[in-house]
Amino acid sequence: GEALPYSVHLSDLRLISERKKGGGTNEDTTFWKVSGHRFKHFLQSCGKATLFAKECRLELAQKQTQVKEVVKGLISKWEAQEKQAEFWGAASFTPEEEAPMDPSLFMVAYRGVKARICIKNAINLPGGSWFDKLDPYAIVRFRGSAQELRTSVLKDAGGEPFWDCEGTLTYGGEAALEVAVFDYDRWSSDGLVAEGEVSVNQFFQGFEGTVKLEPAGGGRKSKWKRAKQMAIIIS
Repeated sequence: GEALPYSVHLSDLRLISERKKGGGTNEDTTFWKVSGHRFKHFLQSCGKATLFAKECRLELAQKQTQVKEVVKGLISKWEAQEKQAEFWGAASFTPEEEAPMDPSLFMVAYRGVKARICIKNAINLPGGSWFDKLDPYAIVRFRGSAQELRTSVLKDAGGEPFWDCEGTLTYGGEAALEVAVFDYDRWSSDGLVAEGEVSVNQFFQGFEGTVKLEPAGGGRKSKWKRAKQMAIIIS
């Protein structure tokens, strides 16, 4: 058949096209998916990379202008509906804002609700030695509650354990969530390494962050040169 005037060859891809007779634009366009680095190489090879980037920026600017116009139109329509509703005494289209939650209301309203807890990790835990590293595990519970969430014991994890343990605890209106890290000992009672807490003022709207850990038994903080922390998520 008659050869078409335009031909692009990219490795295993071949694109053939022709200009529509009469100078008009083509109504139908057929294309194939090409990897980004091959297309970039093609543009550089034919010296069209700068022109292509310019056209892309122009197209992006046009799309942004179109989106802005649509958004303005929607805002104008909403404002008109609000004014009409106000004139006729009808209900507003804007939903009423809920009263902000405060800790004291939360402690009553969320009694009996299951809280999802995720104990991620701890850093700079004290104790242990080169020959006898910590075997840490963590326990969290709402203050005064018998229910607890316990992580697994990480053998020889030392001062940087990563548990990534998830579970649930039933909230009973407590004022704080207590966290504690222990060192497992097979032959004697486990030793408390550090402890801390998250107050209801911190978690009543959800919590995702670190909990500062203090020495076990309220020991002197001055002997801890680096901050001890545990990452935890409450939702």
